[in-house]
Formats: sequence, C-alpha cells, structure tokens
Amino acid sequence: MAQKKRVRCIETGDVFDSLTEAGRWIGHHYPPGPNSHSESSHSSVSKAIIGYRGAKTAGGYNWELINEETYRQLNANEEESLPKIYKKLKRKPPKQEKVDYPPEGYVYIFRNRWHPDGVYKIGSTDDLKGRRATARTWGPYNCEFYLEVSNCKLVESKVHEKLKGFLIKDGDLGKEHFSVDLDKAKSVIREAA
Repeated sequence: MAQKKRVRCIETGDVFDSLTEAGRWIGHHYPPGPNSHSESSHSSVSKAIIGYRGAKTAGGYNWELINEETYRQLNANEEESLPKIYKKLKRKPPKQEKVDYPPEGYVYIFRNRWHPDGVYKIGSTDDLKGRRATARTWGPYNCEFYLEVSNCKLVESKVHEKLKGFLIKDGDLGKEHFSVDLDKAKSVIREAA
C-alpha cells in the first residue's frame, strides 16, 4: 500500500492526512454540477499538485504537499497562538474594543459559481466595494443584487428571519447561505427595507 501524503488547501489552510481525504472534502463541499468536474477523488488533487495536463486546481482550490516538518510547525504555531498565558496568570484577557459601524449600508446577494444553482450568500456591509473584494478571496463570488438601506444590520436580520426555512445547514457555509429563488430573495430584501 502506498504511503499517505499530507496535503494542504492553500486558500483555506486546511490540512488533510491524505489525498483521498482531500478529494472527499472537495466532493462533500462542492458536489458535481453544471459548472464543476465530475471527478472529485484524490487523483484530481494529485493532478493539481503536479500540474498534470495543465491542471492548476482541484475543486477550485490550489493544493500543496506538506512534509512532516511543515506539519509540526503548523501545529506548533496553532498551539502558540492560544491565549494560555491568562490561564497561568489566573487573569481574564483584556476586553476588545467594540467597533460601532454606521447603520447605513447595503444588503447584498452574492453567488459563487462553484456552489450548486440557487445557492446565494445574503449579507450586509457598509462598504460594498470592499466586501466584493473580500468575497473574491473565498472563491468566484459575483454580486447578483444589492440595495442601499438606512440600517443594514436590521434589514439583514429581518431577511435572514424570513428566509430561515431556506438556510443551508449542511457543510461549513456559515449562516448566510440560502437555497432560494433569486427573485424571491430580492423581494424579501425589498419588503424588509
């Protein structure tokens, strides 16, 4: 039996104990659809790593092999970042300053072409241009709709409440991804505003 090779997804930082595990992760999060390849096995990750026939990504992500030394360093850095010092000193960590953002802003609908059809991220921001730029680091997100409102967090919470039956609870998409018709989502945002 071949030796397992650890791999890391460059975009997310997730480390997998084997190529097969990484292949399953791709298949779990992005099932085959009209905009994806049907192959979601370890071989697609392997091909992306070595650049076989020009392949640069697998599941829309870039991959790299991780040797044992790098793996130990990644785990050590994770441990060092934990705030254990406050436990040893028997003190509470200092409180973080709360940032008050202006209530004015936008409620938006983003679509990631890697996700199945009809899946949208619905959120709010006071900086639509900055949010678009940030979203592009998560994958190929496009803005399908936005509406300027006087209190974006309030409108967003109303929209999420009205669409809670469409919330995607599987996977790790967070609490802002919905499987809903785009026109219905637009209508709910306009009503909530």
